[in-house]
Amino acid sequence: MEDYSKKIYPSFVAIFLAVLALAATLAVFLYSQSKGISEENDIIAPTELYDEPENIDDSDFDKNMTQYITQEIFFNYPAGWYIESEGDFTTFTSWDTDNTSERGLDGMRLVIGRVDTSMTLNQYVGEYLNENIISDPSYNLLGRKHTTLGGLPGVLIQATTSLEGGAAIQSVFTFFEGEIWSVDIVGTVLDDEMQDIFDHVAGSFTFLKFVPEEEKDEAATEELNLIIEEELNNNEEIIWLE
Repeated sequence: MEDYSKKIYPSFVAIFLAVLALAATLAVFLYSQSKGISEENDIIAPTELYDEPENIDDSDFDKNMTQYITQEIFFNYPAGWYIESEGDFTTFTSWDTDNTSERGLDGMRLVIGRVDTSMTLNQYVGEYLNENIISDPSYNLLGRKHTTLGGLPGVLIQATTSLEGGAAIQSVFTFFEGEIWSVDIVGTVLDDEMQDIFDHVAGSFTFLKFVPEEEKDEAATEELNLIIEEELNNNEEIIWLE
């Protein structure tokens, strides 16, 4: 009787090896395809999920800004705005307050100030919101978030009010040397123009103690030297932060 097992065994082995080779080839193909898709998605996904910021040429806007500098701080503000200081607060307005104290529909007011406090930044902002906005029905708090001011941690808030015929308010606070510093802007509507002005002011806000002399802006340094010379001529004492 013929032994068929000897004939079947080599055939089985050949079939098994052929199937194994096919599976390996398929695995390599699927892996290469999945890798190609993954690499393609790595390139495409960011442009699909996020809008790339446009290159905004704000050189014309910068020409409309001028510099404000003291012995402690420096920032840019809109050229031609009117300045009035009282205590530790300086107010910049887009209209002449000598003619009228009321802000018109197109009027904007910028206030830079500081307050001595033993509270932390979050404690101060929390108390400020509770006392001036949350507890006042004429105000509506739109939101708050963490940000920076002068290279230091800050808190940004946005609110609206029915006062002054209706207004939008945006403020940023930071803590420096035992004081809370703030930048506030008020306008009828928080439109692109108002936001641009706020961004330029807050973005350029600098505590001069943090800036080495050689890195100071030339124009700012020249203006500071003029201020010092004028104060020396008036026999006023110059106090520099160490």
